[in-house]
Formats: sequence, structure tokens, C-alpha cells
Amino acid sequence: MSDAPRELPFTQYPARQGFAWLATAYGMFKVHRLAWAVLVLGYFLVLLLMQVVPFIGPYAAALLSPVFGVGLLAAAWTQERGGRPALGQLFQGFRTNLWSLVAIGIFFVGAIALVAFVSSLIDGGKLRELMTNSKAMRAQSRGSASQRTSRRARISLLRLARSTVRPRPTMTEINATECSRISMCNPGGPMPAC
Repeated sequence: MSDAPRELPFTQYPARQGFAWLATAYGMFKVHRLAWAVLVLGYFLVLLLMQVVPFIGPYAAALLSPVFGVGLLAAAWTQERGGRPALGQLFQGFRTNLWSLVAIGIFFVGAIALVAFVSSLIDGGKLRELMTNSKAMRAQSRGSASQRTSRRARISLLRLARSTVRPRPTMTEINATECSRISMCNPGGPMPAC
């Protein structure tokens, strides 16, 4: 056996090929709409139920999402070969290559942790608070919104009070002000007839 690394084939496709793949995927969905809707809802339901488990639930959901993702791929492969996608295929990842998929999940969890750490350095942990304690963040945002509203109301009341306390100047007051301004600007000149 050779210790030389295997070379992996790399195929490059033009950008329009992506649109063709999307069109093919939509065509597959149109043929078995209900089956795909059940599969996708099942996928999200399983991940949601895992999130409910205290402490380890969110990590387990992130760790096992590639395993369930392979189940969705298995359903697509089945349909390409003339079969019908089924909910049981969602768990296909547990039957084959489980440890490879868990390794991808570990990498995924590590990447999320790294991004959360870097984000907490930048924003002081606000993103982490938002993700882990959404009720407290909603209460805080409601509090700050009410504080902003009350501040706006106070400013509006002050403006209203100022406008009612100061009477509008009459025409003679405006003319007198204009005359004094002109005479200040033209100190040695003739006084205007006010």
C-alpha cells in the first residue's frame, strides 16, 4: 500500500449549472410535494425536540444535524432512482457513516462556538444573550422602547410648553428688531426710517 495521498477529483461547473440543479430539485418536489413536506417538517421537528433537552439539547441538535441532513439526501437519491421519499429515510444517516457525520457535527459545533466567542469579544456578549435568553432580551428591548417613547413624549411636551409661553412677535416688534439689526451692521451710516 502506498502512503501517497489520494488525489480527489475536482469538477468545475459554470454558474448556470446551479440554476439547473435548483430547477431539478423543484421538479422533484413537485412530483412528491406531500412526502417532501413531511420529511422537512419531520427534520425540523426532530431538531426542535432535541433543543428542548436541557443543557445538551442544543449541542446534540447541532452535532446530529449532518446525520439528519444525510437522511434528506437519501430521500432525494431514492426519488432519483424512481422511488418515493419516506419519513424513515430521515434516519438513514444513523445506519451508514454515522461517525463520519458526527465528526462533521463536531466541527460544526466547534465553528459555532468559535464564532460566538469572537462575537462576544466584539459586542460584549449581546449576541450570546440574545441566543440564550431571548425572554430577557425582549423584556429589555420593551423597557428601552418605553423609555424612548416617554423621552419623546417629554420632549414634545417641552416644545409645546415653549411655543405657548412665548407669544408671537407683532409687526412693530419685527420692524424694531430689523431696524436695530440694520443700525448695528451700519454703525456710521444713516438710520433707516422705521
